[in-house]
Amino acid sequence: PASWANGPAQRERSALQAAELDAKAVLVEWINGADIQKITIVNQGKVKTNVIRQVVEGHLRGAVIVAQSYDDTARVAEVTVMVAIDPSELP
Repeated sequence: PASWANGPAQRERSALQAAELDAKAVLVEWINGADIQKITIVNQGKVKTNVIRQVVEGHLRGAVIVAQSYDDTARVAEVTVMVAIDPSELP
């Protein structure tokens, strides 16, 4: 849940929203792939900072939540999202 969430209802809503966005991002990554970016900063011949990030971009139309659950004790949300895909439209 979000750090600003006060009370069980806000914790549940923020956790489910985050889980839904994560599930949709996984679908977009599966369909379109992901760009991996790496930035290394070297100072006086030594690696000072190493940052690796994954960027996922795309449009997801027709995604439907088919299941969702939230456990307030563990503060864990799970969301399952489904989308119909025409294989001829895959990259």
